[in-house]
Amino acid sequence: MRTLPLFYFPSTVILVDDDQLLLDAMSELCGQENKVKSFSSSGDCLSFITSNIAPLSQYHFVQGDTSDEN
Repeated sequence: MRTLPLFYFPSTVILVDDDQLLLDAMSELCGQENKVKSFSSSGDCLSFITSNIAPLSQYHFVQGDTSDEN
């Protein structure tokens, strides 16, 4: 399974729309600073997202520690 980085530059922008002209325009606009993946099908987009797992998803950043509350 491939990984989809979340905390790296350039960020990945995912665009979904059935209008190819809009997708092309938004890709041009967002692609100057970011990596862009565009989809004309929501099913294809969902498949892309579910087939890629964020490499840091196995770590839980929000954890409670009450051992030093006093």
